[in-house]
Parts: sequence; structure tokens; C-alpha cells
Amino acid sequence: MDDALRNSDVLLKSPAEEPSAFERARFEVLAPGTPLGRYVIQSFLGAGQCAAVYAADGPIGNVAIKVPHACWSHNAVLARHEATVLGRAACAAVVQLCDYADKEEPVYLVLERVRGQNLETMLRLHGPVSLAFAVELAIRLGRVVVELERSGIVHRDLKPENCIYARTPRDQPCLRVCDMATSLLTREFGEARSPASGVVGSIDYMPAEQYADSMNVDSRADVHAVSVILCELLTGDVPTRDEERNVELDWFDRGPARRIPRLLRRILKKGVAPLKDRYTPAQFLAALEHYAYFACLPRGDEAFSPSARRRPYVVGALLLAIFTVGVSVGACAAHARGDDVGGGQRGTAPHGAPSLPRAPAPHGNGGST
Repeated sequence: MDDALRNSDVLLKSPAEEPSAFERARFEVLAPGTPLGRYVIQSFLGAGQCAAVYAADGPIGNVAIKVPHACWSHNAVLARHEATVLGRAACAAVVQLCDYADKEEPVYLVLERVRGQNLETMLRLHGPVSLAFAVELAIRLGRVVVELERSGIVHRDLKPENCIYARTPRDQPCLRVCDMATSLLTREFGEARSPASGVVGSIDYMPAEQYADSMNVDSRADVHAVSVILCELLTGDVPTRDEERNVELDWFDRGPARRIPRLLRRILKKGVAPLKDRYTPAQFLAALEHYAYFACLPRGDEAFSPSARRRPYVVGALLLAIFTVGVSVGACAAHARGDDVGGGQRGTAPHGAPSLPRAPAPHGNGGST
């Protein structure tokens, strides 16, 4: 994977998508040249459980069109809900809604065309990524969760497949989040609303409370999902679960997870902890940003560039360790000077050395003179 990271364009070359025999049996695949309202289908991009996505041309240029599978009428309801959620989401990292046709058959969403590769494909083709790359992706996902929370939205299905590593029109690397069909509009904006009921989301990434009641969750469920995604980016695997579907925290102390730096493991453990002990989105984002700062990891676009190497954060960790040891030794030395010099008077400097300032003695105590 490191070789691929040295040339980020490798990660943007997704294999050509062709509908499988199973997909053709499950829904009708629209052929290139098929008109759809004001748009003309160009090619098949992919399909999920509820909808297929196509590249298309239209009045606003090249776009992506999401068409719900006709085999289940509830999919059209999900499409309408997704249009509502996208209209509310004040987040530039979420794939933007360009147009919506709810009075036509079939119902479809017109979305901006994002050229890139989702993280699931990246992991399948290249394996785990480097620390700097993974942490930068997690920080950007953390910002998305914070911004969605401000808009009263819980994604509920964050996973590598729904996170796209892409490029902006100015050719800068970016991360985009898609598939808001099962998102929850929280009670802060009225009664919690979502047409998707039952167990909503992906089992490997959802927290235990979402598995028990998917309508009664908040943005900490998305924090759990991002934490699991970061684990998978670094190790190639997701944490194991106990019988109550909570992540087994001892997973972090065995196997490939032991290669994750200790401080980052502590952050991840709190990110996947039971609900009462888990980070809020703002706390989680702050913890990751502080970790990246103290570990001297490349940030922003630099984390995705060919210059991102392991050396910067190894040196940063070494400097942090030296600083910590230096502070400890200095504290011990200062304590020893206070105990031993000046005939047993604490804080008295030896002859010829400047004395350290002392706090004033409380009333009723004569203090040393």
C-alpha cells in the first residue's frame, strides 16, 4: 500500500464496473443511451441493496444518477428521504444533490459526479494504509460527523464503501461521504424521522445500541463507525465483538492491532466504548487532531502526497518521548534541590544561584524567611 500512496493517482483508478449476473437478476439495468427525464444514461457505476448508480449527461453536465430498485416500493420512499436529508446537510464533504425527480417513474436522484475510489475498494486492492494517511482520513470523517450533528443528522451507515477518496476540480485530494438514504433526522429538529426501521446500518460498524434500537441513536453511533473504519484502515480488519455486540477492547492488545501506536489505541478504545463512555463527535475530533499534532503527522493534503513517509511521525514520537522524559527528570531534580540544599529549607537556592519564586505563605503561617 505504501507504494500506492507514493503515487496517489493509483488510488483513484477504480476497476471498471459492470453489473454482475446477480445484479441483472435483481433489477433492470439501464443501458447506455437510455433517456431519463432531462438526462441520458452513459454507463453503469455500481449498485447497492436499494439502488443503482449511473453516470449520465444532462443540462448541468456530467452527473451521477441514483435510481431505486423497482422490486421494492419502499426504495422510492428511501430516495425521497435521502433528498430531504441532503437538502438539510450543511456539509461540503457530503455528495451534493443537484436535482430530484419524484413525479416521474422511476423516482431518481441526480447527484454530483465524484471521481475516485471508495475505501472498501482501496483496502481490497492495496491492503492497510500508512498511519498518516489513515489518521487524516479519520479526521476528515470526524469533521463530517460533527457537521452532520449540527444539522440534526445521524448517518447510521458510515463504512468504507460509503467513503470516497477523490479529487476536487482543482486536483486536490479529498474525502466525500455518500449514501444518506438510511440517515436519521434527530429529535432536535422535531420527532426523529427515518423511513428505514428495524436494524439499520452495517453490522461490523454499528454500535450495540444501534443494533438494539436503530431509531434511538445519536451522533455517537457515527463516532463508533469512524473508529472501526480507522481500525480497518490500519490493520485490514475490524474489531471482534462480545455476546452483547460491544467491541472487545482486548482486541487492541493482540494481533495486528498491537502495531497501532499506544496513544492512538487509547483514543480508539474510547471511540468504540459503550455509549456512556464514548466520545462525543467534538471530543473524538479533538482527540485525533491532538494526536496528529503531537505525533508530528503530515496534515491536510500533505498526508496524501508522495512526501508522506513514516519518518516524520517516528521522529515526532521520539521527540515527544524525549520531551516527556526531560520534564520528568527536571521535576525530580527540582524536587531534590528543594529537599536537600540550603540546610533543609525547601526552595532555597545554593549560594550564587538565582532562587525560584515561591507562593506566598497563607495567613497564620510565618513561612520561611
